[in-house]
Amino acid sequence: MKRTIIVTEPATNDLKDIVSYIAADSVSRALKMHDVIMERLHLLEANPNIGGYPKTKKLKAEGYRKLIIENYIVMYRLSELKKNEIYIIRVFHGAMNYEKHL
Repeated sequence: MKRTIIVTEPATNDLKDIVSYIAADSVSRALKMHDVIMERLHLLEANPNIGGYPKTKKLKAEGYRKLIIENYIVMYRLSELKKNEIYIIRVFHGAMNYEKHL
């Protein structure tokens, strides 16, 4: 079953910040990174379980999953109410302590 990807406002802002940060050095690299992230997110539509679980029991218990895309970690959750929806919660650089921001 194909699912619907819903990108939350914080995740949208994260993506904008990532693209802006990379674009300061290279616009073409920034656009390519945006495309890579979006392509991988679309893989979730048919394969919602391709991401792993976070390390902490708390985030795992809250239903978070993570998808690693190059230097970035996409945090997402499968909808409990609507089984066909996947919520992209945040997108973090891999060096960040993402657990503090969720």
